[in-house]
Amino acid sequence: MRHLRARPSAPLPTRAVLRCAVLPWAALALLPVVAGAAEPGGRFEIDLTAATVVVPAPATGGHHAATTDLELHATLLARTDRIELTRLQARIGASELAGQASIALDAGAVRAVDATLESTTLDFDAPWTAAGTQADARLLSDTPLLWHLLRGAPLRIDWRAARVKAAGMLFENVHAELTQVDDRVHIALVRAILAAGRVSGQIRAELRENPPRVLVELHGRGILPDRLPRLADRSLVRGAETDFDIELRGQGQSIAAIAATSTGELRVEMGAGGVTDAPADTRLVGLLLGLIRSLNPLAAATAQTELECAVLHLRVVDGIAASPTGVGLRTADYDLLGGGSIDLRSERIAFEARPQARTGAGLAGTALGGVVRVDGSLADPRIHTGAEIGPGTAAHVGTAVARGSLSLLTGGLIDGLLADGDPCTLARSGGGAAPP
Repeated sequence: MRHLRARPSAPLPTRAVLRCAVLPWAALALLPVVAGAAEPGGRFEIDLTAATVVVPAPATGGHHAATTDLELHATLLARTDRIELTRLQARIGASELAGQASIALDAGAVRAVDATLESTTLDFDAPWTAAGTQADARLLSDTPLLWHLLRGAPLRIDWRAARVKAAGMLFENVHAELTQVDDRVHIALVRAILAAGRVSGQIRAELRENPPRVLVELHGRGILPDRLPRLADRSLVRGAETDFDIELRGQGQSIAAIAATSTGELRVEMGAGGVTDAPADTRLVGLLLGLIRSLNPLAAATAQTELECAVLHLRVVDGIAASPTGVGLRTADYDLLGGGSIDLRSERIAFEARPQARTGAGLAGTALGGVVRVDGSLADPRIHTGAEIGPGTAAHVGTAVARGSLSLLTGGLIDGLLADGDPCTLARSGGGAAPP
């Protein structure tokens, strides 16, 4: 964005021009107050640049700091009962926004805020960092959320963005609505496009509780894995259209804390397609893709493993996502069914599954490696087949077995289940069952 300067206007203007290296958030909050002191009909021009914006973080006693420059220009018009913020243009790092807002006043105090905003690009992955924290191997962020900035007068924001970067994903054509009344926050993701698929959902937060109680619902339909940022342009996947549902209720000041206390369900379901290789960056969708290719005994001799379906379905209780039969996949050559757990508190994972050659698939007599185990973390899951299984892996998975989440793998029960039905249907229905 080019440098913005205040322009004279009539009647006699009031102007604020500020250049600083570090800007406290409180200084931004004072701008409407200053404009409100003007006579009705007064005009207040804002022209602001800052290298860093510091926002208090009460949850930790520290501060958040924007790591990139801020530029802001707007015109504030003083009315009898409100302030109108018009011609708003702002940029912080790679994020931009424009629009207008109305701030209702009652005896000089803010009574309500209503805003309509548009953005070309919003980057939630880059601009804010918590002072004193270090990057680690966690997938779920423990950076405190800025809930306190939403408290106070009733708030409504209608926001549309062409591109939004969040959680390592690129969302397009995003429409979201944020409301806050009596410290109850509702963020509705009306629509978004992710990897050619559709995403919608909501977040509800009760800010009067400490820490806030939060509901998260996120639903995706028709996602194409080969268009996700970590898999794009690598020709690892063909098709495999993916749906997902995340429904969690938790309590905390950060994403990690909410997940660690959560109860709900997680589901990822993939359709027919081809898998050329196991992705190096697996995480959840890639974990299923990695299993598909790693288990195929003919992988070295075939260009692709033909997938018919894959399902990951887990019930979450007190931060533990688990199911005895919540993992299932079917390829042209073999079926696989199993289960395990994801400890959302530590992000450690432990899964165990058994592959079985399909009748007529040409694999009669072919060893599929017996039990397959997956351990490690959400950010770095590791698949062990056959001879790769070591004592450390067995001990780690044994923790999940002790909880009862893997008990169906004993006594040939998995083989019996696979004989009676396809693994995707079994995982889809069995994943919702609470672990014993």
